[in-house]
Amino acid sequence: MMQSSRKSTFSSLKSRHSSALLMSLLTATVMIPGMTTYLPLSAADKIGIPIFLFPFIWVGLFLYSYMANKSRHAWAVLTLLLVSHLVLCILALR
Repeated sequence: MMQSSRKSTFSSLKSRHSSALLMSLLTATVMIPGMTTYLPLSAADKIGIPIFLFPFIWVGLFLYSYMANKSRHAWAVLTLLLVSHLVLCILALR
């Protein structure tokens, strides 16, 4: 009888699902106001361009969550982006 070896395409699938669904959405949402602090554009463009880019940023982060070599690399990149843009938002409000 033939044994079927079920090989998964991704390692730690639950972790990748949560990073792709929740963390990428949260990171993209926090990146929008954070981007307004460092974009060298006029005031109207600083607000409009990040809002326009939101779907592309979210899809890029979503795909990266699945394409990263290891699940923890995706978590590390998303966490670093989230924290850095959160700090930029806090500094801009002071």
